[in-house]
Amino acid sequence: MNNDTKSHTVLHYRTHLMGIAALWIYLFHEWIPLAPNVPVLGFTEDFIKQIGFFGVDIFFFLSGMGLTHAIEKYSLSVFYQRRFLRILPPYILTAIILMLANGWLFPQFLKHLFGVTFFTENIYALLWFVPAISIFYLLFPLYHFIFKKAGNKILFTGVMLMLWLTASLLAAKHMRLDLFGFTNRIPIFLVGILIGSLGKKGVPAFPKWIWVLLFGIFIAGLATAYQTNYKGLYLLVPVSNCCVPNFLMAFSGTFLFAEILKLCDTYGRKLGKIFLAVLRFFGTISFEFYCVQELVAEKIKHTLNGMFWDSITNAIMLVGVTVSALLLRFACFLLQKAGTYLFKKIALAKKHEP
Repeated sequence: MNNDTKSHTVLHYRTHLMGIAALWIYLFHEWIPLAPNVPVLGFTEDFIKQIGFFGVDIFFFLSGMGLTHAIEKYSLSVFYQRRFLRILPPYILTAIILMLANGWLFPQFLKHLFGVTFFTENIYALLWFVPAISIFYLLFPLYHFIFKKAGNKILFTGVMLMLWLTASLLAAKHMRLDLFGFTNRIPIFLVGILIGSLGKKGVPAFPKWIWVLLFGIFIAGLATAYQTNYKGLYLLVPVSNCCVPNFLMAFSGTFLFAEILKLCDTYGRKLGKIFLAVLRFFGTISFEFYCVQELVAEKIKHTLNGMFWDSITNAIMLVGVTVSALLLRFACFLLQKAGTYLFKKIALAKKHEP
């Protein structure tokens, strides 16, 4: 591992951080509170659950960082191929399952699948993260081409954030509210690109005051998350609870979590290694885990319907979602292998044509 830069530390533990984000998103969607009537514990549990969707912002932040490295490793065609071959097979298979489960007509299925519904009706019709990250993937090479030419990349990113804020304020009374759930994640993606770019140049180890600042930013994120989620505070743009608080927590939290993971890796011994292995496992299947979690967990929750203690139901749901994610990953693996084999057969047949 290269410890010369903190961004490299983040990238080294990228899969583990994705595991943290995936599990936190799962808590937000599916966790059944175990202590709702216990004054302090109940609030703490509910607060951890309520802010779980900022795991999405961690994914966008890590994506921005990772793309700055990937874009220079591969040709543009290979860059797109690697990105979309990772997300499209699980997305399409999950969409087919949801079509059968929900009784969608085929035209409706196509509208959801190709993101038409995302833009025209409701971003949450089908796995909204996929159309959102696909847009970022498609536009990133153009943005990066301009970004590379900027003399001062920090200033350039600041200007882009101001343009985003101006556009958001102008659209506040005209754009569908749910779309802000997507556009409010643009800043963290842009900052991820900036941090990834700076990391490639070699940023020296953070002094102690930087860690104090990052911790303060994280606390500010928690405070604004409380105000926006519980008190309805309006911060800058519509759907404020997935904008400023998430940005602050995802930006600072990614560095803080990475440092905690490094400490576990260095001093954690057996328990620390197990903790890291669990996070790495969920990070490896994080996308499939996201795809199936609501479908599978809600089915299990409905089937059990209070049959067991909530703690047991939570455990069964987590196991069910995890197994389903593994099955989805395996199914995609088989499809990719079959597609590769078929492609080779066709190419070989054409080669031997007279």
